[in-house]
Amino acid sequence: MVRRSLAVVFVAVAVAACARGGDPVEREDLPGIILRADEAPEGTRKADVGGEQDLDVFARDAAERAALVRDGFVAGYVAYFAPEEWFDPRESVGEDAVSFQAIAGLFREADGASSSLRRYMDDLRNRQLEDAVDLEVPALGDESFGLRGVAPTDGSPLLVYLVRVRNVILVVSGSGPVDQDAVSAAARAMADRAGRPGSHSPWVGISR
Repeated sequence: MVRRSLAVVFVAVAVAACARGGDPVEREDLPGIILRADEAPEGTRKADVGGEQDLDVFARDAAERAALVRDGFVAGYVAYFAPEEWFDPRESVGEDAVSFQAIAGLFREADGASSSLRRYMDDLRNRQLEDAVDLEVPALGDESFGLRGVAPTDGSPLLVYLVRVRNVILVVSGSGPVDQDAVSAAARAMADRAGRPGSHSPWVGISR
């Protein structure tokens, strides 16, 4: 996501899985899992765009679309958190402004989610980011990943956490001079709710 252009970014990096079992996440769980408006990271506000997204939004080309179909893609859900200045057309968005994006991608089975995660990793490193560096991240799900780099479109720093909880991939990306703790807290909030599908209970680790 870059400044005033709220574009979807699909990203991932890989480590060894530590399967946790449990009930699969269902499509109706996605709105309750995605980062909420009252969890907006400091300096941002939830934009009135996004929501549930279909296969064509998640597939950048025909080859990726076919791969997502093979992996059993069901649905995606996206939330955007833009800088406060973005909401006022009279204001310009400064270089120190930050923006966030939260994504949930649901698959029929965990194996398909993991397969797509590894493919996103390759795309992120080879196309979406420059100077990509792996981050040490806490174990937030069955697979937990982090990456820092630079967006080639505008040179802004980009920090990404990606977590797989059973059959759902959860991505939080922060653009600009973001605090890694804020990205980690947002990812943990979604992973915690995905770990209890159907409960939609809030996680209290995000503070404003």
